[in-house]
Amino acid sequence: EQKRIGLLRGEYKLNEDGADLLKVKFTDYPGTSEKPDDFELWQLPELAENGNLPNQITIVPSLIVKLFFGGGQLREVYTDDDLRITYGSSKKKSSTESIYVMIRVK
Repeated sequence: EQKRIGLLRGEYKLNEDGADLLKVKFTDYPGTSEKPDDFELWQLPELAENGNLPNQITIVPSLIVKLFFGGGQLREVYTDDDLRITYGSSKKKSSTESIYVMIRVK
């Protein structure tokens, strides 16, 4: 069995109604064919953003992600100057939710 790590990239903005929700549109879905031994999971997104992710693979091409993945709404759990942790679903009324760890691009 092969394990892969997917890093779903998106752009987001605050919900206009003032609720603690983020509107998300997904833009990219890179990943790695195996977890690099020298890095923790939380370090992988920054490596992918900088083009330095070891064993990087394309899980789904960016064009397909932008056209068909859509987006959704995420609820914030934690936010500071560098990190935002949210959970939610990429589909309306979906019973499956995921956790997303986002870092601020500098």
